[in-house]
Amino acid sequence: MLSVVITFGSTVQERIAAAVQNHYAGLLDGKVVSWELQFRRVPELKSEEVKILSVRSDDNVALRGARVCWVAVEEKSKRREIPVTITLKTVERIPVAAIDIQPRTPLSLDLVEWREMPTGHLGQAHILSADELAIGWAKVRIPAGTILTSRKIVPQPAVTLGQNVDLVIRVGRIEAKAAGKALEDGRVGENIRVLNTASGFRLRGKIASNGEVIVE
Repeated sequence: MLSVVITFGSTVQERIAAAVQNHYAGLLDGKVVSWELQFRRVPELKSEEVKILSVRSDDNVALRGARVCWVAVEEKSKRREIPVTITLKTVERIPVAAIDIQPRTPLSLDLVEWREMPTGHLGQAHILSADELAIGWAKVRIPAGTILTSRKIVPQPAVTLGQNVDLVIRVGRIEAKAAGKALEDGRVGENIRVLNTASGFRLRGKIASNGEVIVE
């Protein structure tokens, strides 16, 4: 892993570059296998009296690919932030499909393998963690060797198409229970179509928990 010590005897641009390197060294430590940082644009500051205060970046997105961070500097008692454009090339340990995974398949460890590979080309794509995989299922067909990202995996629904469910039917203050069947998938809090198996009526209700739908 690359680590750079800020040297205040160097040029302003070199000191800014060193500060940015140290910032990302802290953010990426323990999160990736290895990484390389390339500078695409460092604004020129002519005054050598510039003091580097801090580096700020958007930590809510994947730390890879092209991005902009902001370096706070103080020059002649005036504080401002300057943008620095960089590219992060990372190698990460990521999950891939061990076999072809069909749509609507709940994920399990025997369907996934972990590989170390360059991920800089993935940009801000969200690669799933082990915890996210444990509660996920395939939204689309996923061929073997495909990287598992949030675009292909969704959390497992609380109710699935064709599942027998308990219907709680509320009309004003009156509440009745009936047997039903889900006509589509859904997670807790979502509205889905259901069938009252006794009456044959098709209704819409909100999923209250696994196997329970409230119809109002």
